[in-house]
Amino acid sequence: MARRAEPREKEAVAFAAITRAYAAKRILVYTDPKIVGRPGSPAYSIVDVYAPPMVMFGASITLLTAFGLMEWIIGMVGAILIWSFVQPPIVRWRANRRARAIAFASLDGLKRFWVLGGFALVLKDWPERNCVAPGGDWRAFATDYLVDPVDRDTTIEA
Repeated sequence: MARRAEPREKEAVAFAAITRAYAAKRILVYTDPKIVGRPGSPAYSIVDVYAPPMVMFGASITLLTAFGLMEWIIGMVGAILIWSFVQPPIVRWRANRRARAIAFASLDGLKRFWVLGGFALVLKDWPERNCVAPGGDWRAFATDYLVDPVDRDTTIEA
């Protein structure tokens, strides 16, 4: 006798379909670095944000004590330029990588990012079919476009 699958089981089937499609490069995943890289996000890393400037400013103090004021000023200008223009793209890139890794590692990770927002799934061959968090329903997206017809019913033999 077959019974209907529980909501958690349906989510597991949809999540498995999404991870298979992502691994097969059938879907594109977009993340908003302003959302996934902010404090409170699972992908946020305080070390990425504060360690590089602390190291650069510490190195500039070494320049001050070892060489003098002019070298220190040049070192500080260089550190501020690096902190302003080089570090932010690296931090955003790392937050996006971590967000994808966390989201596709487990069903709970995907749910956490979906509630947070800043996440979108897009069919690679059909870009107008997409699902954007938090308003879109990723379960329906996966069921409509990614789940195999055999798994769509999600009946389980008792």
